[in-house]
This record gives sequence, structure tokens and C-alpha cells, in this order.
Amino acid sequence: MNREKLRVGYVPLVKKSWLNDSLEITRDKALAMLETMEVEVCRMPGLIYEQAQAEALEEFFIRERIDCLLFHHITFSLGSIIPHMACSLNVPVISWAMPEGPMSGGRINSNSFCAANMNSHTLWKLEKKCVTVFADIKDAQEELGVQFRALHCIKALKTAKFGIFGYRAPGFYTSNFSELLFKKIFGVQVEHVDLLELTATADAAKDTSRLEASLKAMKGCGVSDKELNKTARLYTAFRSISEKYKLDAFAVKCWPDLEDFYGLAPCAILGMLTNDEICAGCEGDMYGTLTMVVEKLMSGASPFFCDLIVPDYKTNEALFWHCGAAPVKIKAEKHECRLCKHSIVNGGDVMGITGEFPLKEGRITFGRICEDRAGYRAIFATGTGLPTEQIVKGNPLKVKFDSSLKKITDTILDNGFEHHFSLIHADISKELSALCKWLDIKLQMF
Repeated sequence: MNREKLRVGYVPLVKKSWLNDSLEITRDKALAMLETMEVEVCRMPGLIYEQAQAEALEEFFIRERIDCLLFHHITFSLGSIIPHMACSLNVPVISWAMPEGPMSGGRINSNSFCAANMNSHTLWKLEKKCVTVFADIKDAQEELGVQFRALHCIKALKTAKFGIFGYRAPGFYTSNFSELLFKKIFGVQVEHVDLLELTATADAAKDTSRLEASLKAMKGCGVSDKELNKTARLYTAFRSISEKYKLDAFAVKCWPDLEDFYGLAPCAILGMLTNDEICAGCEGDMYGTLTMVVEKLMSGASPFFCDLIVPDYKTNEALFWHCGAAPVKIKAEKHECRLCKHSIVNGGDVMGITGEFPLKEGRITFGRICEDRAGYRAIFATGTGLPTEQIVKGNPLKVKFDSSLKKITDTILDNGFEHHFSLIHADISKELSALCKWLDIKLQMF
């Protein structure tokens, strides 16, 4: 996946009749702030107040292959510059206006907000996507950072390649996805991999002894040496095929085929892969996997593919769980990861293997991106993960929500949202809201 920094084209806009020495100082302070952020700032010397300057800057941006435009309204400016550049470069536009300084009865200092207002109308008429940030230099860093992280995620997805191993689990219509719409909106290419190729690659895997020894060193619960060997081979096969097809993430039809014909539940392997930076979604759910990747790109944390299984409206808490595919990076500190027989397959405690442990406490965001009847929609909510014991086999986490849990679950059920979610240990609600706005995804945020 393309992890290059977002390339931001910086345009310091002023009106010639407003020119004075303080404007260059404001520009330099803004650039100093931007240089501290995780972006590549593309710029030219001076302030922009004439069309000829803007056209020279535009040619420079074309050569630099910028990802977005940042119009900084240091003062009021010509109304023709922004629409011309926005249409010519055809990249997302961020408009940055700043509050006025103290007024003492004289001329208005900058008229920055009015400039942003005028140009937002022009871009709206041109149907060009624009987000406006209204803040001074100090406060703008946080607000711009939210937009930059969202746009960086969009940039990374455009060059991403996901795999689908098999298809979806039987009857799990919640895992269906539209491949061409997926490509159109997110830019993600999908590679279909047959489970036969996966198991054949696992059978042919060589030199898995080191991984097998590492697995044996973990505390087990009735897992056989044969299952550990199969686990090592299947993990190696997933890695090998991911490298072969250059996959950045994948979803897998984890049951019943692998259980019936390979004799193994791959849950622990999916957790190991997610822990190793390859997001691996369960039950063939491509949109669940997409949500994992989005959350990871925005936060840097490891995502948890899960179900919401026990809501408690009295305490405003819910239990999130899945059968044992969580990455160990997010386990509760005082607990060990145990390799166990699957608690559900064939009635439970028959076949391995899962990675069992409760998850750590802390701030979380959960939800999913999925299809609407015409395009895409999303639902997300924030809360706090609570200290959770191994109250059920697999990977449990109790969460106390910031908003009404009853409203959240009513929204999920009344609007037919799918039962798979991705949970991340971070509050990325602002970034997710920004991403949904840029991509025209209908968002329910709690």
C-alpha cells in the first residue's frame, strides 16, 4: 500500500491592496506549522495576488503531482484564482480562513472569512469538493491534521490491493460486496484467490519449524502438535500468497471449507497476520476488512474485527467479541495469549486454533463502512474499553459508550447495518467524519 506522505499544494492568497510586511510573516508562521506535520508541503516563494502568479504556481503543482490544494486566505483575494486552480488540478480543496485581529475603528484587517465564504460558493457551483477550516495558526494544526489524515487514507486506498480468499461464509449476505463500486469509490483492486491455492501452498510450505516452535512456546489449551504444524504452514501460505499477489489486506472464507477439508480453524492465524500489519478479515467480509484498513491508516493502531453481542442499556455498556482472531498487540496487559480449540466449530472444543485473550482498556472507535442502496454509508461510535476478564472464550471487550447505546443499536437494527464491525483503540471520529464527507458516504456518528 502506498504509504507516501500526502503532497499538499500551499497557496497563500492575498489582495494587492492589502499588501504589507505582516502578511509575509503570517505566511512564514503558517509554513513553519505545516512543516511540523506528516505531509509534504509543495510551495513557491512569495504571496499570490495576481492571476499570472497563480498560473505559474499551478504549473509547479502539476509537476509536483500534488494530492490536495490548501488555499490560505491571509486576506481577501481575487475570486478567479481558486476556481481556475481547482478545475485545472482537479484535487481535493481545503480552504483555510483565519479570525480577524483586534479592531480599533480603522480598516478591516484581512476579511479572510468573507474570502473563504465567497470561494466556497464558487466551488459549490462548480461541484468541486471543498472543506473549510476557520482557525488561527495554532488551532489550525489540529483541524488541518484531521483533513490531512483523511486524505492520506484516501490516497493510500487508491493504490491498495485486497485479496478475497474463497468467497463469503454460507448465508452471510452481510459479507457481500460490489467489486466495481468498491473500485470506483475507494480505488481498491481486488484479487480473487481460490482456497485450493491456499491449502496447496500450505502443504508445500518449507522451513516452518521456527514458527512452529514459537507457537509451541505459547501457553496452549489442548492444541495438538499436528494443529500447530498446520497453523505454521497455513500462516506461511497466507504470507506467501500475499507477497505473490502484492496484497495489502484480505478477507477469507474461514469456514466451513478450511475446517472440513484442511482440518483447521484459521482464527489465530488471522490475528497473527493483523498483528503483522496485514489486516485479515473474517468470513469473507470485504467491507469489514476495508474498515479495518481505514481505522489502521488513520490511527496507526491494530484493528479488531468483531461482533457486538451483548448490549446492556442500563449501564450503557456492550460486549464486543469474536472467536479468537484478535491481534496480540491489543490484548489486556495482565493476560497471556492462549492457543485453544475453537469454541464454536463442530460444537466447540474439537478443532484448533484460536488465540484467546481479553482486549485492553482505553478509548475506542467502532463501526463499519458498507453499501447503501445507492452508494455507501457508514456507522461509527466512540466509547471507552473497560477492564475485561476472560468471561467468554475468544476475544471479549466491554465498552462504555459516549452516546446512548439504545440509539446506536436501534440505528443498526432499524437500518439493517451488517453485524460485523471493526474496533480500534483510538478516537478517530473526526477523521472518519472527514473521510465520509470527502467520499460522499452517508454517515451516522455517535
